[in-house]
Amino acid sequence: MRYVTINTEISPFKLEGCQCRLKFHPEEIQRTPDETIRNRITKQSKLLDAINGNLTIDGSFIEIDEGNFALHFMLAFLGKAWIAGQFRVTNNGSTLIDEPFRISNTFAAFSGGKTQLKGNAKYLGEQIVKRTIKAIRNA
Repeated sequence: MRYVTINTEISPFKLEGCQCRLKFHPEEIQRTPDETIRNRITKQSKLLDAINGNLTIDGSFIEIDEGNFALHFMLAFLGKAWIAGQFRVTNNGSTLIDEPFRISNTFAAFSGGKTQLKGNAKYLGEQIVKRTIKAIRNA
């Protein structure tokens, strides 16, 4: 039986003040990083057992842009969707990571803006967990 000694609190990324240029509600993108973080934290729980206390992960989106599908379709490296914001990871009140992010990954030419944004948000969640584990190891 495995015992997890760390309590993890993952707050949904905030949208207040976000400049969203979308044709759909940004809640779909907002949920993706938390779901990815929760899944990764569960898979990496053995590594996170090394610390005791409360781990808090939160963040906010500053900009979400769906990009230009026609331009992306013609040239996959142009017209890409992107997200930008800030995230923070704390352990027992002390900040481990507090960084801005801007993510605009390359996807297949036929990928629409919504698909690209969800992929970017998933990548963000994965990177947050990787950086958290690295910060814990270095602390």
